[in-house]
Amino acid sequence: MVVRKDFDEWNKMKKKIDNKINFLEIKERQVWWASVGLNIGDEENGKKNRYERPVLILKNFNNRICLTLPISSKSGDEKFYHKIKINGLENFVILSQIKLMSVKRLRRFISKLYFNDFNQIKERVIDLIK
Repeated sequence: MVVRKDFDEWNKMKKKIDNKINFLEIKERQVWWASVGLNIGDEENGKKNRYERPVLILKNFNNRICLTLPISSKSGDEKFYHKIKINGLENFVILSQIKLMSVKRLRRFISKLYFNDFNQIKERVIDLIK
């Protein structure tokens, strides 16, 4: 099934996001709704009119740029997905879709992972890229 992507609409939204001024205090382990956009091929896309998806903050570099992992409500190959609970609901961190992004893309705070869950995810990402 071929999905049509409206890159022109996403480009309009991207320009608004780029002009946004925000000073967020983000921390590792936090989960945020982020405008991840429309992407190419099998890269994970955002959904609905803001092209949003939950992301896990893997590393905060300077409160302007952070390393993130997208989160999905659907599972996939166990090698690339890590099951977590967010606010009591089962979700899956997509380990293979690591992405550097501007904090301007972050929209709303959702939750924060437990240290144990977060450390397991970090270890799995490191193992994946070895």
